[in-house]
Amino acid sequence: MVSCQKKDDTPAQPSSIVINLSAPSDGHIFRKGDTVFMKASVSYISQLHGYELSIKNKATGESLFYDYQHTYTDKFDINKYWVDTVNSNIDMKLELTVQIDHDGNQSTKELSLKSQP
Repeated sequence: MVSCQKKDDTPAQPSSIVINLSAPSDGHIFRKGDTVFMKASVSYISQLHGYELSIKNKATGESLFYDYQHTYTDKFDINKYWVDTVNSNIDMKLELTVQIDHDGNQSTKELSLKSQP
């Protein structure tokens, strides 16, 4: 059985994770049928474990989009998309969490979005 292991003994420094979330923009309003492009670049001083990217309904917590990837590298880009299928006016939250390890060392970036039919 193979398990996740860091390549080196660099102490975890969540504040050193650089997350550049370039799309969408905070507060952007989408309409049903629009494609929501999610673009980010991430870097760190050592190997990262992975990331979680999600869009949720702020009021209910319902997951509208979810992606999880193991990365095992110190730099990576994210290029994902989701087509808005929401039939009502809702506030949404896009959340990107980058994980250093399995011990809870991570950094998160959030954006507020809106969906309108």
